[in-house]
Amino acid sequence: MTAAGIIAAGWGERLGQAIPKALTPVGGRKLIDYVLDGLEATGVKQVTCIVNEAARSVPEYVEKSRRPLQMDWIIQTTPSSMHSFLIVLERLSRRGQDSYLMATVDSVSSPEAYMRFFNASRLFTDADVTLGLTDVIDDENPLRVAMRGNESTGLIPKRIEDNPDAFEIVAMTNNGFDSEYVTSGFYRVRPAILEQKEHALASGFSALRQYLGYLLKYGYRFYGVPLPPVLDVDRPQDIQAAERFLQGMKCS
Repeated sequence: MTAAGIIAAGWGERLGQAIPKALTPVGGRKLIDYVLDGLEATGVKQVTCIVNEAARSVPEYVEKSRRPLQMDWIIQTTPSSMHSFLIVLERLSRRGQDSYLMATVDSVSSPEAYMRFFNASRLFTDADVTLGLTDVIDDENPLRVAMRGNESTGLIPKRIEDNPDAFEIVAMTNNGFDSEYVTSGFYRVRPAILEQKEHALASGFSALRQYLGYLLKYGYRFYGVPLPPVLDVDRPQDIQAAERFLQGMKCS
């Protein structure tokens, strides 16, 4: 896998700032730096990234960093995360891979988390969508998932290699049940899910979680990969939590 995508079209109004969300300072770096570090760790060479039309400073910043990545920028303001996701996936699909890594720009984690996700996702040979999962739940409206578990006990194995089928996602919602894991902004997706794009647009879906929920309901195969801590940065207090996490990584 050589190509991946980043969803970075948000402005981050909830962070109370006048800069693109991707350029939010966290631990002396920008949010987008952590995502690019992670994708580089997986061996990705080309990255398609969408930013809105008021965020041209993002590609300027990345180009100055002189990373070895080949960046493909989409500068387009979109009405929702779903629209951004589909636009990036459509662009990626031209490269002819059977699947693509994608990530949201507001997820802070270690490069090792990206490596774990990349390696584990290859075990799900029939997956249409693989989601990175975290048990760090500090979001106002997390998207919770339930996985199948072992056939005899319903428990989730410690290692995906022991029983990949146990990690099939059977339910996904932001209300209605509690769960140990929530989505973390990591995706591995097959372009085949674009078959439902027109339906989603015609139905007026306004969020990526609506689209994913529709795909799950109508038979697309989803799997989950529990990951090391992944923190979602949406509010000012999330920046502080992410910086404590990063400091802890340096000390360990």
